[in-house]
Amino acid sequence: MPMKQGAGRRSDRFAEDTILRASQRSGTTPLLDPAACSVVFLMPSQHDRLTQPKRSYRSYQRKTATLTSAAQIATVPTFLCCQAVEPEAVGDRDRTFTYESHGCIWKNEAFLRALDAEDRSALVLAGYWFDLHVTAAALYALADCYDVYIPLDASPGRSREATRLAETRLFQAGATALLTEQIIREWAIEISDAKRQAELTALMDDKR
Repeated sequence: MPMKQGAGRRSDRFAEDTILRASQRSGTTPLLDPAACSVVFLMPSQHDRLTQPKRSYRSYQRKTATLTSAAQIATVPTFLCCQAVEPEAVGDRDRTFTYESHGCIWKNEAFLRALDAEDRSALVLAGYWFDLHVTAAALYALADCYDVYIPLDASPGRSREATRLAETRLFQAGATALLTEQIIREWAIEISDAKRQAELTALMDDKR
């Protein structure tokens, strides 16, 4: 698989390892395999929470809570990325990272090292804002040869126009759009443990 433009920002060794992981998993399943996934949440700032309509924010909370529960069941590593460390955003401190409000989480070397250590080839990216921080992180991840999946119902945009333009750019670059339920149901199909498969299915059935 050819190196994507921009992947040279990371070490040659990392790029080679990433391509090897992708090629090893390529073709094993057309669905999302939880064993190949990491989840990255770009958490809303306090300003985001206060200014977004309450209905939209509650919908985002429900989707991310469901995806977080599913990741725990499927043993998918989950990273929380915050513009500021706030009590409700702090989970596993080894997987909680910060970035500047005008920047990108991909500039945080500690985050990149932790993500690399998981040895996963697919990223599920969600959070605030789809047309800003999610788009920037997704483009960097694609350049580093990750497969990128974005649950649109857990990734609010700042406006319809901004969302439309970001969607066009991202999906032309190779990202895949899904809904939270689609991700979880694909995990349930691919997971080998019957008990955890049932738990994932029940999690979605409870949301009907």
